[in-house]
Amino acid sequence: MKHSTDAALKPNSTLDLAIELARKGFRIINCYEGTKRPVGGEGWQYRCAASEAGVRKLWTTWDPGLEVERAGDYNIGISTDDLLILDVDVRDGKQGAKSFAELATRYDIPETYTVRTASGGLHYYFRPRNPVGNSNSKVGLHLDVKGWHGQVLGPGSIIDGVPYEVVKDLPIADAPEWLEAAAGSPREKSQAAATIADIELDTPSAKRRAIAYLDSIEPGEADGTSYPTATRLGDFGISEAEAVVLMDQFWNHKRTRPKSPDELKGKVRNAYTYRQNPVGCDSAQADFDVVEIANDNPTPTKRKPSLFALAPWEIEPAAEQAWLIRDVLPAEGMSVIYGPPNAGKSAFAMALGRTIAVGLPFARKTVRQGAVVYVAAEAGRSAQSRVHALFEHHRDDRRTTPFFLVPCPVDLRSSGADTAELAGVIERCVRPWGGAALVVIDTLSRVFAGGDENAPADMTAFVANIDALRHRTKAHVAVVHHPGKDTSKGARGHSSLLAATDTEIEVADKVATITKQRDGEIGGRFGFTLRGVCIGKDDEGHDVTAVVAELLEDSAVVDFTKPVPLVGDAANLMDLVTKADGDLHVDKARNQFVRAREKRVPGKTGDAHKKAFQRARRELIDGGHVEESGGVLVANLRTKHRTNDTP
Repeated sequence: MKHSTDAALKPNSTLDLAIELARKGFRIINCYEGTKRPVGGEGWQYRCAASEAGVRKLWTTWDPGLEVERAGDYNIGISTDDLLILDVDVRDGKQGAKSFAELATRYDIPETYTVRTASGGLHYYFRPRNPVGNSNSKVGLHLDVKGWHGQVLGPGSIIDGVPYEVVKDLPIADAPEWLEAAAGSPREKSQAAATIADIELDTPSAKRRAIAYLDSIEPGEADGTSYPTATRLGDFGISEAEAVVLMDQFWNHKRTRPKSPDELKGKVRNAYTYRQNPVGCDSAQADFDVVEIANDNPTPTKRKPSLFALAPWEIEPAAEQAWLIRDVLPAEGMSVIYGPPNAGKSAFAMALGRTIAVGLPFARKTVRQGAVVYVAAEAGRSAQSRVHALFEHHRDDRRTTPFFLVPCPVDLRSSGADTAELAGVIERCVRPWGGAALVVIDTLSRVFAGGDENAPADMTAFVANIDALRHRTKAHVAVVHHPGKDTSKGARGHSSLLAATDTEIEVADKVATITKQRDGEIGGRFGFTLRGVCIGKDDEGHDVTAVVAELLEDSAVVDFTKPVPLVGDAANLMDLVTKADGDLHVDKARNQFVRAREKRVPGKTGDAHKKAFQRARRELIDGGHVEESGGVLVANLRTKHRTNDTP
């Protein structure tokens, strides 16, 4: 039975307060509990929500096991792009209140929406005619201003155990002209710095990305998002004039009150005038430039170095190969992890990524800890369950473990590939951890966008996009793939894939074997087990499980030729499948299993025996011992088994 979101909320959840503020017209961003820091770090301006549905997306996560949405304990951030917040700072004896009183004797300060902060100060909310800049003590001593690309905590947020509270729940007043003039405009960018040098604007690729972005905005969520939406189009490499056209065509109708042509032009003009980063900073062309993001001391855009040559006496060998996992994965390299269906290659890749994210040794080999991004282009929903199971099984802290999932279809082959957009997603989510260490692409076939894996042009285009992703993210990129018809020839597809690969790992019979290593030895073997982890109950009360791979700590020295032990119910069901020799339907197997188990384990109900059958069946399938096709169970002859009857 499905439960509503509200049933899963904690009593102190700030979700309802955040929704109420969105209904008042504020643009909301969730901040980490007890802090002023937006979740996800930089780029939070693009994630703000102005509707109930948008706020719920920020605040809640879906629990697939219990089928409920859980609300996080977040503070409520308010974007001040279209506001002027006068912050009267009294923290630690500051003189903001005195300065405000002095201003009040000289100027008319209208009453407006006002919030008391956790430190006892006050936030006065005003609506400016044009964007204003952020400043400290510019208006008066300890009187700070939050405006364009700024953010404050809203009522209901808590700092050091003290909540922010509304003290005057009034409509937001227009900013007095003297206050707006004193606050000043955001720092404008010179025309030279406004666009990356040599970037072509409004390319077909940039327009496709812009339209896809605008299409992703739900009706009602467009309210209050004109500034960040126009800014994001500029990131893609869309000119100001084209941004007006695209927003009018694909975005304006989603607003509760569509903007007039003049209003829209004005909003877009402000966004391009006061944007913090150069136009085209997230375009495909920018992949080949190092773009310096705007700061207080902007530096010129750097170009790729020119070609050069080294004389013999100038050539120096690399001191040592840099490894992500010693002797297994080189840092900033490319690897292919391949194996047949149901071999556990995806589960192995996830487990490998988890060891890097938490910094644990891999088969007694040293690991350089870092952030991991797993791109589940195939079976994204299933991947979410597996990652959930991975965290549950190992009891890892979800808040501090840098393991991110991209459960989306991705194109890394065609001329309009998503390489730049994917790199941008990766950079934004891993920025707090100093960048990504590993990016996993699962699988090659699902990011190939209808291309021919055996065609040299298609495969080299894919390899070029992987190289661009590696160079931009500085991460090792591992590609999960399938073998060819002749498994002895390795991963399927054109030979240019193998030529570009630094490390190739074959996964079969729960053993991962290094079959190619550009700068190391081949032949390393690493064992793992596949385990079903319960992640909840279904509507009938049965366990819902997801498979995780458990790496064997000493697998580098284990003899994998020994049969895999099966015990208990799994071994008994395996006996039935083996003796049937390919002619055992699931229903027949269940009946035989239940009758035999009723004799071995008397006193249990029929449902208990049927549940035991389901667990045993899942263990055999997940472990690769049994394959199920058309409702018939067949023993996998490639896997060695040791059952209760095996000596």
